[in-house]
Amino acid sequence: MTRQTWTAVVSAFCFVACALVATLTPVPFVVWAPGPVVDLLSDDEGSSLVNVTNVTTYPASGRLLLTTLAQTPPDGQVSLLEALHAYWAPDREVVPAAAVYPAGSTAEEIRDERIAQFEMAQRDATAAALRTAGLRVDPVPVVLSVNATGPAAGRLRVGDIVVAIRNGDAMPVTVQTAQDAAQAVASGRVGDEVVFSLQRDGVRQDVAVVTVGSKSRPDLPVAGVSFTQGYVYAPQVSFALAPDTAGSSAGLMLALAVYDRVTAVQLLDDRVVSGTGTIDANGTVGRVRGVRERVAGARQAGASVFIVPRANCVDLAGEQPGLRLVAVGTLAETVSALEALADPAREKSVKGCP
Repeated sequence: MTRQTWTAVVSAFCFVACALVATLTPVPFVVWAPGPVVDLLSDDEGSSLVNVTNVTTYPASGRLLLTTLAQTPPDGQVSLLEALHAYWAPDREVVPAAAVYPAGSTAEEIRDERIAQFEMAQRDATAAALRTAGLRVDPVPVVLSVNATGPAAGRLRVGDIVVAIRNGDAMPVTVQTAQDAAQAVASGRVGDEVVFSLQRDGVRQDVAVVTVGSKSRPDLPVAGVSFTQGYVYAPQVSFALAPDTAGSSAGLMLALAVYDRVTAVQLLDDRVVSGTGTIDANGTVGRVRGVRERVAGARQAGASVFIVPRANCVDLAGEQPGLRLVAVGTLAETVSALEALADPAREKSVKGCP
C-alpha cells in the first residue's frame, strides 16, 4: 500500500470517527423549532375548540392561529451535530438546557407544571376577554389542593369556589383572592371551627373544618387546603384543547378567541392572524420564549399578521419576519390594533416592532 493510500485511509477513518462523535455525543442544550399551529376558531366536524354559552355569541370571520414551540423534551438528548445545525438554521435556536428546565426536576414534574400553566392561561384569558368585552367578572379564591390527611380531607374539594370564610365566632369575611382566603384561615386560633361558604357545582353551601396547628409553627392554624385565583362570570367558557397543547404563552390568543366569540365586531376581517403572549386577568400581555420560532411557524401556516408582546421586540431585531408584526402590551390594545388594520384610513397607524 502506498503512502498516499495510507494517508487516504487514515483521513477517512478520522473523518468517520469525528462524524460519529458529532452524531452520538450529547451536549447540554435544548433545540427550539416551530411547533404545531392550531386554528382556535375552526370547527372540526361541528365541534369548536373554543366554546362559549349562556351569552350571545357571534360567528367568526377569518382564522386565529395559536403558535406553539417544539423543544427538546427534558429527558431527551441533543447531539453536537444537531446543536450545530440548529445554531445555523434560520428557524431553529439552541439554548442551554439549564436555562429551560429547572435543575433536579423530573420530566413528569416539568410536564405537570406546563399543564398547570396552560390551565391558568385559560382562566386568566377568559377573565381578560370578558372584562375587555364589558362583561362582569368577579375574582374569587378556588380550592387548588386538599391534604389527604388534613382536616379538610373529605370536606373541601378541588375546584370549590370560596365566597366567604367565618373563623370561630367572628363575622363571615368575604374573600376575593387566594391570599384573602389563606389569611382568613390563619387569623383564628388552632382548634377553631372555620366555616367555608362555597359554590360547588353551582350550589351554595357551608362546610365546617376544625383547624390544626401547622407542623412548622404549632401556633399557626391550618385547614390542610391551598387556594388559587379564580373568577366567576355568567358565560360558560371551555376549551377543547389537549392539556399539554401549550403553556402560559397561549394566553393572548385564547383571550382573542373568547373576545371574538362574544363581540359583534368582525375582529379578524377574514384575515389569518397569529400571535403569542402571556396574559393576566386584567389583560396585560407579557413576553414569551422562542418568539422567532413562533413567527416562523405562523408564516409557514399562512398568517399575514402576527401579534407579538412589545417586550419581545428586542428578540426580533434585524429579523425579516415575512408577515406584519403588531406589537402590543394589553388585550385592549390588541383589539384596537386589529380593528385599525381592517380600516384603510387607520391601517398605517398600527405600530409594529421598531
